[in-house]
Amino acid sequence: MPTLILKPTPHTEAAKFLSDKPAVSREVFDRLLPDLQARAITITGVESTNVVQAVRDRIAELPLGADWAEVKHDIAEQISPWLDQTDGGSDRAERRAELLLRNHGYQAYAATKEQVMLRQRAAFPYAQYQSAGDSKVRPTHAALDGIIMPADSPFWDSHTPPWEWGCRCHKVFLTENDVKDAQGADARRKPEARRVLTPAEQKRLETGGTLQRADGNGVPRTINVTPRQGSYTWNPRTITMDVNSLRARYDAPTWASFESWARQTKINATLTIWDWLNSQPNS
Repeated sequence: MPTLILKPTPHTEAAKFLSDKPAVSREVFDRLLPDLQARAITITGVESTNVVQAVRDRIAELPLGADWAEVKHDIAEQISPWLDQTDGGSDRAERRAELLLRNHGYQAYAATKEQVMLRQRAAFPYAQYQSAGDSKVRPTHAALDGIIMPADSPFWDSHTPPWEWGCRCHKVFLTENDVKDAQGADARRKPEARRVLTPAEQKRLETGGTLQRADGNGVPRTINVTPRQGSYTWNPRTITMDVNSLRARYDAPTWASFESWARQTKINATLTIWDWLNSQPNS
């Protein structure tokens, strides 16, 4: 009999996840291993680590009950002097603040929720993708709306929201009974509109990044939902991996090159990337 964790994920965990992120330059961020980029924060164009840290700490107040609009306003004021005022001015700062809030704030909630669900995977063996459901949702994200996949599918390694900049989608965990109900409803849907994917459809999505969905006129078409080159992605399963577990994910030359760079590259006056990585709670 699986053990259910009925309490919601403590907001303090999401706040800590955010406040623990080191503020790094864009140059340093781009050289971090993909599995580590989600553990750090950078703001393109903002060269002051003090400002980046202040933004990070303000975002970390969201899970503790801070008002979204107020946090967004404060962040926009902090980063505005660093942005080109001839290119959108305060509006650009507001848009950037919204983007920072969405990605780091949503990711913090998703990361802490993922750790809770990993401990009760036997009770919730499936997960459903849910988009924001409005006209602002990108076609690739809208195409995934409603699909149900096994919770341990590698699909979620690259498509757990937020999986691209500005993503507002959600991942909802489901029980066996939830999926049976969805399959019953699917029996009345056309194949390209069904939510529970067949093993063959799952395989195509996992290996080729494609699925068949109906377009606006109900005509089936193949859609590629592979993340765009250079887009923001993260893997919720590696978010708390220790050094040895991370090392096992990379070939020897890649890891050796990263370790050499990490030992020499400083986050601040005294702390190197390597020091930070080895000071993580699970390392």
